[in-house]
Amino acid sequence: MEVSGKKILRQWEQKVTIEEPWEFARSLVAMNVRLLICGAIPRYFFDWFQLKEVCVIADQRGPVQEILDKLLQ
Repeated sequence: MEVSGKKILRQWEQKVTIEEPWEFARSLVAMNVRLLICGAIPRYFFDWFQLKEVCVIADQRGPVQEILDKLLQ
């Protein structure tokens, strides 16, 4: 069964809070790998700002994007 990147993001973002920014940063790396494995994003999206773009597209400015915004300030 193929899992969409959007579904993975939904499951994962529920575990993340803004109070855990560095845990989030570590998770984001793992998340990127999981999204790559399921073919949801191209392999060149490894830089923070490109990842921010991916989250905007995948999450439509939901919680993941808000946390990224705080991390990148």
